[in-house]
Amino acid sequence: MSRKLLNPGERFGDCTVDRLLGAGGMGSVYLVRSPDGSPYALKVLDPEIAGSDPKFKERFMREAEFAMTLHHHNLIPVLDAGEDPELGVCYILMSYMPGGSVKDRVRAQGKFPVAEAVSIVARIAAALEVAHYHGVVHRDIKPDNILFDDDGTPRLGDLGVARFEDDVRHAECTAKGAIIGTPAYMAPEQMMDAHRIDARADIYSLGVVLFEMLAGKRPYEGCSAMELMAKAVKGEPLPDVREANAEVPEAVAQALARMTAPKPEDRPRTVRDVAALLDQSLGGTGFDSAVRSSEVRQEGAAPEADDGPEVGAGAPLFRPGEDFRGYRVERQLGAGGLGTVWLARHQVLDTLFALKILNPGVAEETPEYVERFVREAKLATKIRHPSLVAVHDAGYDAGKGIYFLVMDYVQGDTLRDAIAFGGAVPEKEAVRIVLQVADVLAAAQRFGMVHRDLKPENVMLTKEGAVKLLDLGVAKISGGIDSLKTKANAVFGTPAYIAPEQAIDASAVDTRADVYSLGVILFELLAGQRPYLGDTPAEVLRQLLDSAPIPDVRTVNKNVSPKVAEVLARMCAKRPDERLASPTAVIEAFSRIGYAPSAASGTEFAPEADAGADAGPSMEELVAKLPGKPANASLTLATQDAEMQEFVSRLKRKKLLKRVLVGIGVAAVLAAIILGICFSVL
Repeated sequence: MSRKLLNPGERFGDCTVDRLLGAGGMGSVYLVRSPDGSPYALKVLDPEIAGSDPKFKERFMREAEFAMTLHHHNLIPVLDAGEDPELGVCYILMSYMPGGSVKDRVRAQGKFPVAEAVSIVARIAAALEVAHYHGVVHRDIKPDNILFDDDGTPRLGDLGVARFEDDVRHAECTAKGAIIGTPAYMAPEQMMDAHRIDARADIYSLGVVLFEMLAGKRPYEGCSAMELMAKAVKGEPLPDVREANAEVPEAVAQALARMTAPKPEDRPRTVRDVAALLDQSLGGTGFDSAVRSSEVRQEGAAPEADDGPEVGAGAPLFRPGEDFRGYRVERQLGAGGLGTVWLARHQVLDTLFALKILNPGVAEETPEYVERFVREAKLATKIRHPSLVAVHDAGYDAGKGIYFLVMDYVQGDTLRDAIAFGGAVPEKEAVRIVLQVADVLAAAQRFGMVHRDLKPENVMLTKEGAVKLLDLGVAKISGGIDSLKTKANAVFGTPAYIAPEQAIDASAVDTRADVYSLGVILFELLAGQRPYLGDTPAEVLRQLLDSAPIPDVRTVNKNVSPKVAEVLARMCAKRPDERLASPTAVIEAFSRIGYAPSAASGTEFAPEADAGADAGPSMEELVAKLPGKPANASLTLATQDAEMQEFVSRLKRKKLLKRVLVGIGVAAVLAAIILGICFSVL
C-alpha cells in the first residue's frame, strides 16, 4: 500500500487537498479543491515507486500524455499533468466523479436492472472505440475504473496499463510475459501474454463487468489468480449469467457469452459490434440513442471537458466568467493536441459561440500550424452555407499571446458518435446526410476549394437533424497561394477516407478526392463499418492503392438498394476520371434515382469567390510521379505514421522495379524480332 503523500489542508499548486479518496500500490488519489471550491481528483505517483524503476514514471506520464489527447463524453477528462518540482511527485489532475464507481454500486445495491447495465456497458464501449481507433488497448477494464459523474453519466478512466499498439517506444515498459491488469477481469490471452492482445481483450473484460452488474457478483468469486489462469488455459467459458439472475433475457445472456468467448476469434471484432449486439439483444429498442452526448466536439475537440484549476505548466487559458474581447468565457468544451475550445457568450448579443484557441506552444514551435489556423478562418468566411459551421471572428490576442477563432456553437452528435452507438443508418437518412455535405462541397468547389479531410468526425448532426461540416484546416484552394501550403508528395487527411490519388500527392488533388471521401462516409453510414479494415494505417493504405474496386456495400447490408449502391461505387471509383466528377454530379446522380437535397440547402458566396476549380492532374500523371523520386525519399504524412511511410516507399520501389522489368522484357522481344528478321533476310 502506498504511503500517504499529502495531508488535508495542504496546498498543491492552486489547489487545497480535501481528503484521500483511495490508494494503491502505485500511488494515491486525492480530492482537491480549486480556489473557487470546485472539486477535482488528483492522482499522485508515489515517489518511492517512481524512484525504484524509471519505467513506472514513464508509464504514469504516458497515461497522462495520451489521456489528454483522448476525448469522449464517457471518458474521465484529464485536465493537467506534470511533475511538481517542490514535492518531487508526478501528478494527473482529473475531473472528480462524485457518483462513485460500478464496484461501489454493486456492493451497495447488488444486481443492476438489465436495461441500465446494458446501457452503461454500451456507453463505455463507445468510449473504448475512441481509444481503439487510436491503437490503444486499455487492458484493465473493471468495475473500479468505471465511475459516475454528478448526473449519473458513466465514465471510463485509468490508462495506466494501456497498450499503445502504434508506439514502439513503450514496448519495453512492461516485461514480456508479465501479467498486466486485474486477473478476475482479464481475457485468457491477456493472462498468457499482455503484449499479444488486441481490442478483443477489452471486449472480454467489458463482458465480465456486464456479468457482474447483472449477477451482482463476479463469475468466479473467491478464485485465486492461479485458478483463473488454469480456467483460461482450459478454455472454460463463463457460467451462464441467468443462473445468478433469471430476469436476464436469453438474447442478453447470449450477447454476454459472445463478448466473453474464450477464443478471441469468437468474440465481436470491435466495440462498435458490441454496441450493435447489445442493442439487438434488447430487441433493437434503441437504447443507444438515449446515451448520446448532448454536446459535440467543435472542430475535433471533446464535449464537456472541465476547465480545471491551475496546478502546473498546463494550466487553462481561461477561468469561468473571464472576459475576452467582448465575450464572457463560460467553460471549456474540449481540448486536443493543437488547441482548446471554449463556450463563450457575447456580452452584447447574449449569444453563445465556440471559441477555438491554438495552443501557444504549438504556435511557437510550428509556424505552419498558425498559417493553417488563420487559413481555416479565411476559408470559412468566404462561404456562407447552412451546413457549414460559420466563423465570425478571428485574430491574435497580444495580451494572452494566442490565436483564436469564434465559431457557431453547435449542439448535436458527430457522425462518428452516431455510427458508434447506432451502427448502420437507414438508406434514406444516410443519403440525406451525404447530399447536405455534397451541397457544401459544391459551394466549396465554386470557390476552388478541396476539403481533403472528410470523415465522420468532421460531420455533425444537430439536435434538429441538420448537417454541419467542420474543419477546413487542411483544405486546398486551386490557383491561389494557399494551395502551396502543402508540399508536393505530402499526404494529408485520414488514411481510411482519402482517395487513392490523395495518398500519392495531396497537393495535386481536385474536388473528385472529396467525392471519394464522401462515398466512403456513405459506405460507413450504410454498412456500419468502413470499406477497408486494417489494424494499421499502412494496411488500410495497401487496400486503398490496390486496383480492385471498393467492396460492394450490399455484401455487408443487403437492404441497400442496387441504385444507391451503384451511385456509391461511382463515387468511390479508384481512378478519378471514372469517378463522379463533382459534388454537383453526386447530387444529380441521386436526384435521378429519386433522392433530392433537403430544402435547407443553399449557399452564399463572398464577393471574391472564384467561379471555377482547376481540373487537376489525371491519375496517370500522379502515379507517374512515384518512380521519379529518389529511393530513399519518403512521403511527409500529416499523421507522421512511420509504418505508412515505409510502406509507401516500398510501394514506389516495387513500381519502379516492375517498370524496369517490363522495359527489359520489351527490349528482349524487340531484339528477338530484329534478329528473326535478319536471319530471314539472310
